[in-house]
Amino acid sequence: MTARGFIGALDFAEYCALPGHNFSTLKAALISPAAYRAACDLPRADSPAFALGRACHTAILEPDRIALDIAVLPPGIDRRTKAGKEEHAAFVAASKGRTILDADDHALVLAMRDAAWGHSAARELLTGAQTEQSAQWLDEESGLVCKLRADGIADGRLLDVKTIDSLARLRWAVRDYRYLMQAAFYGDGLQACGIGITQRFILAIEKKPPYDVGVFRIGENEISQGRAEYREALSVVAECTRSGAWPGAYPGVTEIAAVLYPDDVGGGFEIVT
Repeated sequence: MTARGFIGALDFAEYCALPGHNFSTLKAALISPAAYRAACDLPRADSPAFALGRACHTAILEPDRIALDIAVLPPGIDRRTKAGKEEHAAFVAASKGRTILDADDHALVLAMRDAAWGHSAARELLTGAQTEQSAQWLDEESGLVCKLRADGIADGRLLDVKTIDSLARLRWAVRDYRYLMQAAFYGDGLQACGIGITQRFILAIEKKPPYDVGVFRIGENEISQGRAEYREALSVVAECTRSGAWPGAYPGVTEIAAVLYPDDVGGGFEIVT
């Protein structure tokens, strides 16, 4: 397969149809090959949380598209009644292709947009950035075609927008959702496409008042850690693609070793691999 390189602005549906391994599914390979196959074969179902996140990205990264991409559900529709159900169905049909929010969530999205653009460091990164940029490249080491859709690129800086309940929880979000792996994968992918990336940032916004905002630069040591993670994931996928086998996390017999605790804690065990 011939990779297209840096593509730039691309409709989300067109990006989804673009062949290639992306971060969202690739990180599942670090759980198990079976988890990766499930992530690829079972499309992620939409949900109110995903819709809210999508709308936040639109409002922050492409504020001029808010009215085009977001539809606000009219107040007073009672979906418990037949007439209300019909009115709601007609609105959904008329809003096809747009993210539908109720009035409260729409107000939340606008508040988060204002908070992000009101933060001096965030505004400096957002101003003039190329947003929602797509790329596709051949990873030489694994032989796999990969793809990405970056939130923002400007003057060698890569920007990733995250929404979060509390900035105090960011360190755990970085670990649990593998933000370092994502930053390394995107940065290296863009480099492979001829787009020089010198710095990588996370722009995190809280989803509740006061909608606090933080801009966090990812250091080179952290990028090295993330690079090791995505290289391991690509290696797993490449090997399983060659073999045709996609095992779970514990394909054979696994030894359990007893762990002794004080009497007031109780017993337990650990898995030894």
